[in-house]
Amino acid sequence: MKRAIANSLPRHLLTEFVPDEVLTNKEPQTVATLFAEYEQLRQLILRKMKQTTASETLKTDLLTNVSHDSRTPLTAIISYSDLLQATALETDEQQQYLAIIQEKAQRMNEMITDLFEVTKMDNGAVALNYENIDIVALIQQMIGEYSEEAVENRYTLRITYSQETIRLTIDANKIWRVLDNLLKNCMKYSLPESRIYLKVSETADGCRLVIKNISRYELDEDAPLLIERFKRGKFDEARQSDGYGLGLAIVASIINLHKGNLDISVDGDMFKVVIDLPKGPPVTV
Repeated sequence: MKRAIANSLPRHLLTEFVPDEVLTNKEPQTVATLFAEYEQLRQLILRKMKQTTASETLKTDLLTNVSHDSRTPLTAIISYSDLLQATALETDEQQQYLAIIQEKAQRMNEMITDLFEVTKMDNGAVALNYENIDIVALIQQMIGEYSEEAVENRYTLRITYSQETIRLTIDANKIWRVLDNLLKNCMKYSLPESRIYLKVSETADGCRLVIKNISRYELDEDAPLLIERFKRGKFDEARQSDGYGLGLAIVASIINLHKGNLDISVDGDMFKVVIDLPKGPPVTV
């Protein structure tokens, strides 16, 4: 009877959802069992269809927002180029306009580079360069890079470690990018004169990194959607800042490549990011 139900489904759904034992099992089943199994399979298929639809929606949103966010620097480049061509300007003014053009062009270049990077990682076209490193030492080095900026912005960095050394087999450059993007977000969006918390703990499977900060913007139920490319909830002011929303998308893609997990949550005005990284594959010398 299971076989009969399985055979009534499209072939592409069979190969993806139905275990081999279901296709080959010929044992008689009660009607109740039969309907329970059918409902379970139906729900599984519906979830898959919903995930596919959500993925396509994100791709559309990504392209739409890249187009939208690229208009501002592109408009500035065109406007100042026109001024340089059509107006008799002093040398100082020319240099000022050229500097603005260069800045906006650099921003567009970074946006396009990040977009391609996210796309390649999501398509599995990026290979990881694994090496066995001390993740605690890597984080301490990253904190050192941001200590001066934290003092300038009157942020207090609170870091705790479960132990002094936690070794993982990871792509150090990629994980450095993750830490850099997350701390950059903290520096940009934290409430002035607030604390930024980092906690690193060894787990049975690898390592857990928790980063928490108090947001300067109102947080609501849309906040977890920050990870989905440009969906920044109602952070309208943040959207107009130098960031353009791909930072967390890159973080998510890198963690996925490492077979890890990224979770974003909100507790009042506290924004929390939790990353679980596995120990990683053994490195052959």
